[in-house]
Amino acid sequence: MALSQKLTESRKGQYEYKFREWGLKKYPMGAAEWKYIKRQMETRKRESGKDSEVYINGVLQSPKKVRYEIGRQGFESTIAKFQEGLSCIEPFFLDPVSG
Repeated sequence: MALSQKLTESRKGQYEYKFREWGLKKYPMGAAEWKYIKRQMETRKRESGKDSEVYINGVLQSPKKVRYEIGRQGFESTIAKFQEGLSCIEPFFLDPVSG
């Protein structure tokens, strides 16, 4: 009885603090992770023609949820896709041969 009464008296901020302290989030993964999953799924589909199953913390995610999260957070512009693969190379100049 005392525990349930204490829980109802708690404030929203107290719950949010405890959830942060315990490491609980509504969306446990960020955009970078979903972009990585999207690239891995596309690569596997392209190379072997197979669909992928996604496990997060050992739990199989439904294809519907994976599509939703990739659509929500996994967007990459075409320019961003190509910029990741490029590295900045310093130009070199040939010295004119004297002679």
